[in-house]
Amino acid sequence: MELERKQFTANVEPGDAGEITALVSVFGNIDHVNEKVMPGAFKASLERRTPKGVWAHDWSQPIAKTLSAVETAEGLVIRGQFNLDTQRGREAFSDIKFGIIDEFSIGYRVMKESFDSEQKDIRQLDELDLFEWSPVLVGMNPATELLTIKSDVPATLASQVDTMLAYGTQLANRFESLRDLRAKDHRQLSAAKRQQINACKDLFDRLLAVPSPKADDIDARRLLAEFLKTQIKQ
Repeated sequence: MELERKQFTANVEPGDAGEITALVSVFGNIDHVNEKVMPGAFKASLERRTPKGVWAHDWSQPIAKTLSAVETAEGLVIRGQFNLDTQRGREAFSDIKFGIIDEFSIGYRVMKESFDSEQKDIRQLDELDLFEWSPVLVGMNPATELLTIKSDVPATLASQVDTMLAYGTQLANRFESLRDLRAKDHRQLSAAKRQQINACKDLFDRLLAVPSPKADDIDARRLLAEFLKTQIKQ
C-alpha cells in the first residue's frame, strides 16, 4: 500500500511525561505542493482507527501512542505520549524537546478529492484515510505547530532563563506566522489571540519590574523580558 505524506513546521514549548499536543494538519491552508486539506477530511478515518506515532514514517519504529485525535476549527490536533521506556522513543522526544526536530508529517491515503473552483491548480483533499503521524526533519507547510510539550522543568534560574529565551523566541515566531497567514486571507488576529499576546506582555512587565541585585550585574531576567517584549507584537 503506497501512502501520500504531508509535512508541517512545528514550534516547541517546554513542559513532562513524554506527552505532546500538536496541530498536525491545517484546514484550508495551501502548502508547497498546491494542496489543501479541507475541514472534515479526517472525520470518517478517525471513526475507524486512531493514527499511530512513528519515527519518520518508518512503521518498524513506533515511538508514541495517540491519546486523542480530534478535528478543530483550525485542523487536526493530536495528543500523543512517547514511549520513554524505549531508546527510539526517548531519542525522538529528546530531539523534539531540544529543538532539532520541529516539524511533523502525516501518512494518509486520499479517498476523495476535488479542485478549487477559482484556483483550478489547487488540489482539495476532501477525505483522507489517516494512518500515522511522524516527527520529521524537513516539512512542506509552515502553518502547523506543536502546541505543547511536557518535559522536565529546569531546576535553576539560569536554565529557566535559557529555556524561556529559546521558547519565547519560538512563541514570537509562532504569533508572527499566524499573523502573516491571517493577513494573506485579509484577516486579523482574533480577539482571543490578542488577549494571549497581552498576557505575555503583562508577564514581561513583571520581569522588568524586578530590580537588579547589583548595579554592575547583568540582570538576565530584565534582558530577557526586554528582548521578548520587542519580539512579540500584535
